[in-house]
Amino acid sequence: MKALCLLGVFSLGIAAAAADAAAQVRCLMPNGRWIEQRLSSECPVGTKEAQTIDGAPAPIAKPREPVVPAAPPKPLRNQLSVESKKQAVPFEACVRFMARTVLDVGSRNTRVIVNAPDLRMLRVCSSDGSVLITCSRVDSTMVLTKSSKRCD
Repeated sequence: MKALCLLGVFSLGIAAAAADAAAQVRCLMPNGRWIEQRLSSECPVGTKEAQTIDGAPAPIAKPREPVVPAAPPKPLRNQLSVESKKQAVPFEACVRFMARTVLDVGSRNTRVIVNAPDLRMLRVCSSDGSVLITCSRVDSTMVLTKSSKRCD
């Protein structure tokens, strides 16, 4: 009985060795060196020559098709676009810029959003969108925000 079990284990070992031999290939690489792939039945891309362990020709992996990234989605026609620029400007100079803007474009094309002692915000309306001008006394900055959203 032990002999039969040992014989079964031995035959399983031979079958496993045969399967391993079938999964081994030798590959001649571009640098002229041979490598062994023990867990593969084909050689990597770029191999010059491929053989099984017993010397028969073996397959060489084909190069993969390059993955082309998808084009970014085109903006929708009614999608809002916004662009802001922040500059260091003294508060009084920024407020003067706002006043000049109101005089240049006319008061009916402007909307006062905030008129506080330390913060002023003005929206200038145009046919293709609007510009928001923000003046801050606290950090002496002016922010100009251009938007494709039209005034109401």
